[in-house]
Amino acid sequence: MRYAMVLTGFVLVSVLGACGTSSCLKDVDRNTFAVTLERGACFGKCPVFVSTVYGDGRVEFDGKANVNRIGIHETKLDDDQRCELVKTVEESEVLTADFDKALELPDAPRTRLTVRRGSTSRTLEWYVGTPARLKPLVAMIERMAVKNDALHPR
Repeated sequence: MRYAMVLTGFVLVSVLGACGTSSCLKDVDRNTFAVTLERGACFGKCPVFVSTVYGDGRVEFDGKANVNRIGIHETKLDDDQRCELVKTVEESEVLTADFDKALELPDAPRTRLTVRRGSTSRTLEWYVGTPARLKPLVAMIERMAVKNDALHPR
């Protein structure tokens, strides 16, 4: 009896979890959704890379300098990870919120974040201090690159 209850609970959690994931992704066009994070050079050993996550879950990391992997490397997200990314993009309000224009600093690496969803696209740039509202999204993109063992500084 106890085994049946545990099994039933597991099945319910699996089914409900799957429903949540598919509903999260139902409005995401695999061909027109993308999030790109670019980190530029500085006078020191700043990691320089471009990392893009596409709507189909493909993650493309292009290491330029001061990272473990130079060149283009790919990995794939599962549906739960894709759903987490979509929710984080929505919560950051990157496509709609006002953000202060960052001052350009000579030795600070430029960070550029581009989010494309359908026909809407927005690019934000800053040099020092990621805007608070964008920190979870930027951290998520960086975690995806670290999982691919690409971002660790050399």
